[in-house]
Amino acid sequence: MLKKISEKLIKIISRNFGWKVFSVVCAIVLWFIVMNIINPTEMQTYSVNITFINQDKLAEKGFVVMNKEEIENTKVEIKVKSTRTALDELGKNRKEIKATVDLKQFAMLYADDVKEPFKVAVNPSIPTSYVYTYELVNFTPGEISVQLDNIVETEKEVIVDSEGEVANGYLAGDSSVNPSVVKIKGASSEVESVGSVKVFADLNDASEKIVQDLKPVVYDKDGNEMDSLIVEPDTVQVSLGVYKYGQIPVEEPVVEGNAAENFKISKIEWTPEYIEVIGNEDEISKIGSIKPTVKLEGQSDEKIVKTYDVNAHIAKNKLSIKPGTKKEITVTLTLVREEEKEITINNSNIKIEGGNADNEIRFLNEIRIKLKGSKDELDRIDGDNIIAVIDVSGLGEGRNSVRVVPDLPEGVSLSQEAEAQIEIVKKDDSQNLGNNENDEENSEENNTENELTSSY
Repeated sequence: MLKKISEKLIKIISRNFGWKVFSVVCAIVLWFIVMNIINPTEMQTYSVNITFINQDKLAEKGFVVMNKEEIENTKVEIKVKSTRTALDELGKNRKEIKATVDLKQFAMLYADDVKEPFKVAVNPSIPTSYVYTYELVNFTPGEISVQLDNIVETEKEVIVDSEGEVANGYLAGDSSVNPSVVKIKGASSEVESVGSVKVFADLNDASEKIVQDLKPVVYDKDGNEMDSLIVEPDTVQVSLGVYKYGQIPVEEPVVEGNAAENFKISKIEWTPEYIEVIGNEDEISKIGSIKPTVKLEGQSDEKIVKTYDVNAHIAKNKLSIKPGTKKEITVTLTLVREEEKEITINNSNIKIEGGNADNEIRFLNEIRIKLKGSKDELDRIDGDNIIAVIDVSGLGEGRNSVRVVPDLPEGVSLSQEAEAQIEIVKKDDSQNLGNNENDEENSEENNTENELTSSY
């Protein structure tokens, strides 16, 4: 059966074989004619960036391309000729169109050979295709200028900077970096212009110690970032203390010793009013306040300035002074010369305490007191504006000596104790005594009148 079928097919194919071959050839020619009319040959320009190859070979010799960024941003215009269909396909794969500069050719250079720039050929490449063919018409630029420099390295200490604010009531403290020094590698001209290396710790709302792995950033001497240099290691660990912040009030200083004779302290001033500290919250609350002590040793200067170091007081409470704030208390003492003044207190300004309602108090002398103080303070005092107190508790009738206690303004004191001589009598005796005296006076007047009368 199969044999009969195959014999029949051979018979069909062999019949008019020449005409059949001719038909196939005509079809092929016609296809090429149609394709040339419908899909003509065109030219297309593609713009690509330059890329380097064999950079590792250049680095192994200790060289680096100085104008690498400039070259990599240079556009190469590549003009390609092919059919429209082929160019459309190439456009879809335009990332495969390249313009390269081979750095391997510089591998045999020496350090002294890199002072002047080199002209280097640009090598364009178009992806191959089994279906389409492409013709590279031209490209521009055909070469570029490459400036080389020696690779050098240096070491720089890492500076910790911060971003954001710690939580309210807290303060950022000292920082540490591990490693604290990094190597910087790159072109000698760039390395020479390095100003600093920084890391930036994030403090946002921090309330406890911060530990972060951060990437060092290189800056030139004008503060511009330099991203073309290699930093080793590329990350460092930063530890930054975050402490509770508090204020310790400073009380009025205690003065030990005395000023010179006849001099006294008229004013005590101190600054600051509080010491700013950082540390554990419990320790801050324990410390309470600071009461500095200053000593006088017979000075007579108008102004005396003393300092009180609070470090020891703070340190024993496991606290430390807030960075940037005062570590000592300044105490200023103002001295004035003391003078004396004697005044007489009006009897109406004397208050009697401890008296008996049945008794009457009589003052037998003027109440004079001696005061001491500065001239200005004493000039404001007289007998009319001083109130004094005497205490007659437990005293019996008759004459007594009692202590006078005046109410003196601040800065004025008694130079010696003052006493008053008084007489205590019962009010009935006092009235009888008064009546007797009146009778005697009337009797004398009557006698006088009688005598006058009798003399007439």
